[in-house]
Amino acid sequence: MSVIHVIDAVLVPGFNVRNPGPYNLNFRAGPSLESTIIGSFQAGERAFAEGRNEAGDWVQITRDGASGWVFAPLAELSGAIDELPVIRNIVEIAVADGRFTTLVAAVEAAGLAGAEQRGPADGLRAHRRRLRRAA
Repeated sequence: MSVIHVIDAVLVPGFNVRNPGPYNLNFRAGPSLESTIIGSFQAGERAFAEGRNEAGDWVQITRDGASGWVFAPLAELSGAIDELPVIRNIVEIAVADGRFTTLVAAVEAAGLAGAEQRGPADGLRAHRRRLRRAA
């Protein structure tokens, strides 16, 4: 009797970003120095990379359920930045609690807000639902 091993799924590691330190990096609402600082990407911290801006000098990351941007030349990437999808139509919006976040405008503009999807807009939708329930 012979045994045949079948692999029906292959796990591909996600594209990660790490702050090599020694300083914390600004976690911004958009891919520019003028964008609102919404947090700090701590030295040594890792996060999942969602995409990059068209110029390839900023990378969008997700950490603690929030989506934001870090300056790519100061971060350590697990692959070539060109491998990440380009995030377009980025708008910085204010939410009711005074924090800022980013939104890929094309997702909601295309009417996909109710569609089954995963990505940066998911956290924003969940936040909006919590705000509606609290109101």
